[in-house]
Amino acid sequence: GGFGPPQPQPPQPRVAPDGWTEHQTPDGKVYYYNTFTKATTYDKPRSLMTEVELKLPTTVWKEYVRDGKSYFYNAVTRESVWEEPMEFTRYKERLRALCAGDVPTKDLASLSLFNAARSALEECTVGKRGAGAAGADEDKREVKTNKIKRARDAEYATLSGVLRPPPELRKRPRQGPATDAEVRAFKEMLSERRVPPGATWTEAMTYGVANDARFEALPDDASRRHALAAYSDWARDRSRAEVEAELQKLAREGKVDGDSRLRDVLALLSHVPAVQAMEASDSRFVDDCVNDFLDELYRQAKEARRARKREEEDAIESYVKAMLEKGTIDLSARWGSDHQAAAAAAKGADFKFTSLDSRDLEAVFDDTLADEKKRREDAERADAKALEDACQDHLLAFAKWFETDLKASKSAPPSSFKSWTKEEPHMTRLAAEPWYGEVLQAIPDQAKSDDYKRKVVLRFLDRVGNKVLDDLLDKVDTCRKLLRQQIKDKEMTVKTEVEGADEAVRSGPLVATLGEWAAAADEAVKNEVNDGFEPAVQELAFARIVADTTKRIDKRMEAFEDMLTDILSKPHHVGMLWDVAKSKIAKEPEFEALPFAKLRIQVFDKYMQKLASRMAKKSLEKKDGAQPETGDKPVPASADAPQGAVPSSANASVEEGEVA
Repeated sequence: GGFGPPQPQPPQPRVAPDGWTEHQTPDGKVYYYNTFTKATTYDKPRSLMTEVELKLPTTVWKEYVRDGKSYFYNAVTRESVWEEPMEFTRYKERLRALCAGDVPTKDLASLSLFNAARSALEECTVGKRGAGAAGADEDKREVKTNKIKRARDAEYATLSGVLRPPPELRKRPRQGPATDAEVRAFKEMLSERRVPPGATWTEAMTYGVANDARFEALPDDASRRHALAAYSDWARDRSRAEVEAELQKLAREGKVDGDSRLRDVLALLSHVPAVQAMEASDSRFVDDCVNDFLDELYRQAKEARRARKREEEDAIESYVKAMLEKGTIDLSARWGSDHQAAAAAAKGADFKFTSLDSRDLEAVFDDTLADEKKRREDAERADAKALEDACQDHLLAFAKWFETDLKASKSAPPSSFKSWTKEEPHMTRLAAEPWYGEVLQAIPDQAKSDDYKRKVVLRFLDRVGNKVLDDLLDKVDTCRKLLRQQIKDKEMTVKTEVEGADEAVRSGPLVATLGEWAAAADEAVKNEVNDGFEPAVQELAFARIVADTTKRIDKRMEAFEDMLTDILSKPHHVGMLWDVAKSKIAKEPEFEALPFAKLRIQVFDKYMQKLASRMAKKSLEKKDGAQPETGDKPVPASADAPQGAVPSSANASVEEGEVA
């Protein structure tokens, strides 16, 4: 009636720190379960991997076969492709590198890694193991090519669980550092066994280096590890040199340039032994070599393009400066195809513009002219500054002369001294003054051209000239306001030089001169003007009023014609009489804004002539499909316009307040 013997308990699965445990399905397939996240997976988590498994390369790709054709599947992204991915190719190459060489006989860790890599290489195409898979035997034969078939249990002995080299390779340990010859022989042995640069001590053991007498020739493991590190540096340099030599060859053949893709270049280098060895152990090293070379090619190409662009820019700049010096072009020149041909010819018979297009060439041309203009202006400004210290008395003489000349002109003053100098009569009077020649002689560089000296003098006079002009304009403007206000109060009509505007608009007096204005003005206003301003200023102010009024009339005539274009632009409007047109446009604001009946008829007649010519051209184009010749007969003037209504010349007038 007591308790029976205790029943054996099933072994508890090992729980990793992150919660992963290993289990089996009823059919014996291993899977993994996370006690924290409740997740399951068939892929072994890293926390459960052994030290050997952690050293093996990994990949998310696997190869499968369907209907005799291989395809590749990504377990993470669930992507399927027909072409073998580069990542999967490199994965197999790294496994082959771990399996290359003889079976390791130095330690069990190396042998375990060797066997694990061999198993992983056999399993990497697990998808081919299904029914009808034609590549299974080929995969096995591929693995056997790694010298594994030459390994036999009799070739190495096991002593106390540690693999040892054959007795004939063992040497008694000696004291003292390794000689240069021994280190060199050790490196040659590593190179013969194709140990990849950057291989760790454990990885190097997988190449069977411990079976070589040159391994035991070094006194201890420290010397061997030191020699392995030196070999890695030397092998990397040699591999880089071989890769760069092949890349240089490809570059000379035009197969590689700075814009080539890494994947394409690696495909071209796949036959190079150094690349094959490095791809198997450290693919990033090869990628870095290729990327560095491509970056250098790109930099060289960029520098070459920049140098060529600079050469073409220099050709344009040299051409422009030479033409400016000869006087063939001036600073206002515009770019053209003839300039491009001339600049290329000046550089050389075989020179062509290949880096810069026409727009870039035009920009360089304009920039060169702008730079030359600025350089000349700076030189002129410097010489003008030097004149200010030496010719102060001449400035005072110029100020008096310029004010007198402006008042004597009896025309509206210019807006600036520079605009005043553009009139040739003004410059003739200026050059005739004695002090002008003295200023020319004071310019520091007398070897300059006469045109340059004239510009320096005008720049020297510019500041004083503008000040005199501004003072005079202030007086003229103040006087003009008094005159204009009196014109408005007295309803005067100011005569202008507009042809056809010779009729009075308002009931006040018609004034054409300052004297007529004075006769019609109030005595108080007239006295104020006479007391405040000298006669020359009064004449300039009245001339300014006449000029402003003329501009207003011209603008309103243009607006009147634009209104006719908008309203009377159809073919049936051709030949329309003035009275008929007047009934259509009388209510338009442009009609009322132009207060002269003669000007309205004048603008109307000119517009009708343009309309008739335009319609005749359209008719010929529609009929013949060709461009008609010019010379259409003008339409006669309006029938209701009396004889002499459009005079050939007359003094037009308009009331200031009406037009303003």
